[in-house]
Amino acid sequence: MTGRGQGGMMTLRDWALVAALAVMLPGCATRGPISLTCPIFDSVVTALPPSPLERDIQSDAPPPVEVTDAIVSHSLRAPPPTASDPLTEAFRRARPQREATITPENGLVARAATPPKPVQALLLSGGGQWGAFGAGFLSQLQSSPRAIDPQIITGVSTGGLQSIFVALNTPEAYQALVRSYSPASQSDLVNANPAALAAITGSMAGISPLRSAIEGALCTGGDPARGCPMIDALAVTPRQVLIGFVEAESGRFMVADINSMARHAAATAPRTPARTEANRVARDCITGAALASAGMPLFFQPVRIGNKVYYDGGVRQSVFLASVAEAAARAAAVDSAPPATLYVIRNGPTQLLGKGGVPGNDEDVNTDFTAITAALRTQSIIVNQVEVGSIASLRLFHPQGAIHLATADGYNRWTATDGTPQQCIKGKERFFNPAFMACLRAFGKAKAQRNPSPWIDLRAIIPPPPAP
Repeated sequence: MTGRGQGGMMTLRDWALVAALAVMLPGCATRGPISLTCPIFDSVVTALPPSPLERDIQSDAPPPVEVTDAIVSHSLRAPPPTASDPLTEAFRRARPQREATITPENGLVARAATPPKPVQALLLSGGGQWGAFGAGFLSQLQSSPRAIDPQIITGVSTGGLQSIFVALNTPEAYQALVRSYSPASQSDLVNANPAALAAITGSMAGISPLRSAIEGALCTGGDPARGCPMIDALAVTPRQVLIGFVEAESGRFMVADINSMARHAAATAPRTPARTEANRVARDCITGAALASAGMPLFFQPVRIGNKVYYDGGVRQSVFLASVAEAAARAAAVDSAPPATLYVIRNGPTQLLGKGGVPGNDEDVNTDFTAITAALRTQSIIVNQVEVGSIASLRLFHPQGAIHLATADGYNRWTATDGTPQQCIKGKERFFNPAFMACLRAFGKAKAQRNPSPWIDLRAIIPPPPAP
């Protein structure tokens, strides 16, 4: 907008323009949260318990007020410290197996003396349109000899969307993943409105188009009656898929078991009205979890499931990070297994971005003093620190096991596989720039081919014991 007064303050003319736009956009003014239903929510979504360190830090704090609302089941409350949680259970189910050998006697199978292989977990971060980097990286990696085979996949925000495709681990699934990050225009995924209207609309963009895109990926034409091939595949995949988001009221970090949601439909006889209804429930539950994980406050429309509102998981954790590491350590201690191998994809850069969306300072904050510009810059700084700090915190609970990291750092100056210099430019689209996303996909593919390794190996903070 123009006509700002001294110091970047909004003038009467600015507020008049905002009011006029609000009158012209009555639909946006009443947008509110996007609502879905999931009758099995209580049985497939769990509050992640605090880590031992978090419990130590909060040991002087009074216990939380008991939840008395009858619609909130016990399963949604954080389990006590001695109870299990979905992450630990996932690692225990994926416990490494020793390689089997055939004995000469009757061809019986016996356990070899070789040590078991570590469990592999893939952690996918948030990042909005930056998810195009991860889509390109994973599609190239998984079609090469460097492919990984994670038994556990966790995702937050855009990483939650990616996890649904990655869990299938087929060439077709990775092709669909790339297509999902190849919009023709921003409006294919969100209904954006001027930033100044966020106070009226509740967000800078509605996510109804994204909802339709997810439903279309899960079911043929988005219609449960026509079958849901992706849901059927998620029901039988051996890979555990967990998506994280935050309950707005309590601030608890919630973990959705996507496999269990899919199995709800698979347990019903096919080609019956009951199966159509089961497909609808599974579609809405998985879509709700994916949307809830992507509902970054201020930016995207929040998500209501039942009568609860949920926010992007990145509000608390960029990926499950320390919680994943702690769960891996607990499972390894119980099963005497080697430390898990963690693969982390940061769907975005780790540097704080400045003017024009490139690494560096943002001098505009020194002269542009509006609430919107201050909120956006503050959000950028907080998110950047959360991302870097939380990735680093993995080592607190995973001091020795391998941690491999890939990030979109270098996107603004990189070299294609044919040797030509490249630069990805964000452009003016606030949320999803098709040209920028195409460049990120290409950058991701190039990084997956980087020698000697596409990964950054994070150093151990405790040296491994000497070999016997």
